[in-house]
Amino acid sequence: MNLAKMNRSRLEKLTDLPNIGPACARDLQRLGFSDVEDREEVAP
Repeated sequence: MNLAKMNRSRLEKLTDLPNIGPACARDLQRLGFSDVEDREEVAP
């Protein structure tokens, strides 16, 4: 799924992203990503 085509207003938690489950969300939180906006700041 292309993030550019997703309704970003509905993305509130990391697990709302495609292919991100609870375990992966915990890993991302340990790396310093707490929500979807953190991810968008890093992406090119």
